[in-house]
Amino acid sequence: PEFQGVRQKLYGELEAPVAKSWSVDEVVVWFQGLVLTPFKLPSIAISNCYVYNINGASLLMLDHESLKDLGIEKSLLRTKLFLKETFIINSDNDKDLPIIGDLTYKKDSKNLVVFCHGFKGFKDWGCWNLVANLFAENGFKFLKFNFSHNGGTLDNPSNFLDLQSFSLNNYSIELNDVQRVIDYIILNNYNSKYEQIYIVGHSRGGAIACLSTLNNPLIDKLVSWAGVADFKERFPKNKELEQWKENGIRYISNSRTNQEMPISIQFYNDFIENESKLSIKTALLNYSGKFLACYGSLDQVVPNQYALDMAKWAANSSIFKIRTNHTFGSKHPWTKTNLPDSLKELSLKTIDFLKSD
Repeated sequence: PEFQGVRQKLYGELEAPVAKSWSVDEVVVWFQGLVLTPFKLPSIAISNCYVYNINGASLLMLDHESLKDLGIEKSLLRTKLFLKETFIINSDNDKDLPIIGDLTYKKDSKNLVVFCHGFKGFKDWGCWNLVANLFAENGFKFLKFNFSHNGGTLDNPSNFLDLQSFSLNNYSIELNDVQRVIDYIILNNYNSKYEQIYIVGHSRGGAIACLSTLNNPLIDKLVSWAGVADFKERFPKNKELEQWKENGIRYISNSRTNQEMPISIQFYNDFIENESKLSIKTALLNYSGKFLACYGSLDQVVPNQYALDMAKWAANSSIFKIRTNHTFGSKHPWTKTNLPDSLKELSLKTIDFLKSD
């Protein structure tokens, strides 16, 4: 009953057990914290299952015998099995909002990857869960989290329902969020269980990942996916900047959600006040670990030159170029069960880099 209650909350009303023939294209096995990647199957008729109604679609709950009927044996389940934990980081500081995150891994995972999402992003954006699964398949524990002021909430972390907190976000807060996550890792002894800590960031998250290395010698390797190399040149200039200062707020359109998302002038003021601490160039010049700068040659959001500059600043760096866009072929929502080719290639390149000596 407790399991059914949780499922009902997440997926909708539970219908009575039914004996009906269903056409199944794929199967995802999930129970409590145990997650399996989707299985691709030819359409096959099944029966005797629980059914959830999700916005007009049906989620079928199968028992073990039904899985056997679909050709899924226990040996296959063992190769696909992940553990997934969700966590919330609270703070005694009233200015700090909670951070929600999750970890995907196998029991034999050795190294920990921390992933930072980008602007107008969140931990479950697009393909990030599939990326986490791929890293887990390759022996990593993959930790991703929502920046505390990204506009999401604990109850709804994938939508921007808290535009007030979004408007009050800044680079200093995001850098502090990464520190809170790393402190959480240390507090929970994750670093004693895993040999190395690596950090990967996409877009603005790539820049924040670079900055986080300044105060964290535990970060052995650093990867930027289409990362920003210069915060200052991303700000509005001239009349647009003056109008922002005069109004105290400006709005950024989100074409996906049709929201006008507010950004307070404190975002700019905080950068000016802390410019020396928020220099990606300074961070990379002082980073002694290995660095991989990845970019898509068709990126229209972040200049390709950023990756070249970042690689030049870091002493022990390499570059990976791929013919794709800013999100490496992904988008939100992503309804397919496999990664886009470019993002899969990027992920495998990153995995090889993290595994290398």
